[in-house]
Amino acid sequence: MFKKLLSLFLVLMFIFSLSACDDLNEMTGGDLDGSTGSSDSQNGDTNILEFYEGLQDNDVMPFEITEKAKTTLSEKEDLFMGNNSEGLEEITDTALEYKVLTKNIDKHGDKLIYLSEAYVVSIDETELDEETTFTELQLMDVNENSYYCFALAAYDNIFEEDVVSVYALPIGETAFENVSGGTTLAVVLAGCYIEKCEY
Repeated sequence: MFKKLLSLFLVLMFIFSLSACDDLNEMTGGDLDGSTGSSDSQNGDTNILEFYEGLQDNDVMPFEITEKAKTTLSEKEDLFMGNNSEGLEEITDTALEYKVLTKNIDKHGDKLIYLSEAYVVSIDETELDEETTFTELQLMDVNENSYYCFALAAYDNIFEEDVVSVYALPIGETAFENVSGGTTLAVVLAGCYIEKCEY
């Protein structure tokens, strides 16, 4: 229920954000196939940043994008289109842990994190158009820390209760009501590359 309500809300927000554009390709510069192509980020039209800014103001699990994350989303937007693994290792800080991120999230957003094993609590996909799928994943690491990941990619072989490895940008933190009536604190991620762990 939570997933469907959140998905519906986010899709509606996204559709409203498109009202000033003729179509999705206008907003994204026509580069939704995952190719790196030319980017509008150099002239100030940061389409990926605008997309994530449109997600942050909601009634279910609001969050605020850190200034460092805004810069990264703006300058490296090709990393967040599709499920791309190329060039991620050099901008990833493998030592970044949940406790470091939550101590002061504003200090982060300029480096990706790597989760070698994350349990998929829930996954929900929404087709925004025939070329673009928006995916939300609620993840839990081996220490039972929570993450909420947004990605502009489809993951055909990933399902609830799978274990995945994740390269993603920490962009903020949030809290939302869980099924037991308590509150779950989570680091919000912009997904770059997610792969199912095969054992």
